[in-house]
Amino acid sequence: MDVERVSMGEVQVFRITGRLDSGTSPAFEAEVLKTIRPGANRVVLDFTKLDYVSSAGLRVVLLAAKQTRATQGAFAIFGMAKPILHVFQMSGFARIIALFDTEAEALASAGG
Repeated sequence: MDVERVSMGEVQVFRITGRLDSGTSPAFEAEVLKTIRPGANRVVLDFTKLDYVSSAGLRVVLLAAKQTRATQGAFAIFGMAKPILHVFQMSGFARIIALFDTEAEALASAGG
């Protein structure tokens, strides 16, 4: 997994490439959670190049979403491939996390 963080105004966009699983999720968790704090709490995840997400990856996504909400921030994801979207739908995450097709929609939702 590769993660690139890009600042888009007040929004931190994390572009994730590869697999988000039990082997890679601890590093991603550390990276994303260290950026979320009051005043810096708008996060968008770019899943356009994400190939796979496991339950460990889902856990990190949920932690990041909860942390942004706890600091009155915003959290969104865009660009999911159909198999990954299916995982989010089956797990119920699609009902609690804002999912978008495009970066522009996700950024608008996050206040960017």
